[in-house]
Amino acid sequence: MRAGRLALAWAAIAVAVRVYGQSSAVAPAAGLASADSAGRFPHIEARSLAGRKMKLPGDLEGERNLVIVAFKRGQQPDVETWMPFLKSLAARSPDFRVYELPVLSSHLKIVRGFIDGGMKRGIRDSARRASTMTAFIHKDKFDRALAIHAEGKIYLFLVDRGGLIRWRADSTFNPELGTGLEKVLAAR
Repeated sequence: MRAGRLALAWAAIAVAVRVYGQSSAVAPAAGLASADSAGRFPHIEARSLAGRKMKLPGDLEGERNLVIVAFKRGQQPDVETWMPFLKSLAARSPDFRVYELPVLSSHLKIVRGFIDGGMKRGIRDSARRASTMTAFIHKDKFDRALAIHAEGKIYLFLVDRGGLIRWRADSTFNPELGTGLEKVLAAR
């Protein structure tokens, strides 16, 4: 019986990995960095890798919160390009928080424990675990709400306490984008 459950668990992980790597969006989006609001961040439920259930955007803790959205496991290196800059920025701005938000299909919620467990093993820092949240949601609705046209890249959203998006980008880090984010943060 145990061998059967173990085989089922591995099969579920294989399906999750395969689906996690797929994109549901159809049209490519042009690169963007904008101080123009894309509206409001949609209301979704997520759970941090530290186990905290969160309702976004209301449970974001900063006055200004950078939410980095990734859709595929292979996008983590893209996220990492931002981290040295964002860590420095957060050290200078006490009301600024950074969150990572892997977004997965609601169909994968059944294997959440396996997916979250794998992510936890890859993140040793407790503060980073607390600020990394997984969302198992209807991705098409989420993508439409945020004008995401392609899930093949990461998206960054600067969200204020009220959920208003103040800045967005869809690229790995570069100094020009960093300067743009700093200007928006300085403008308050």
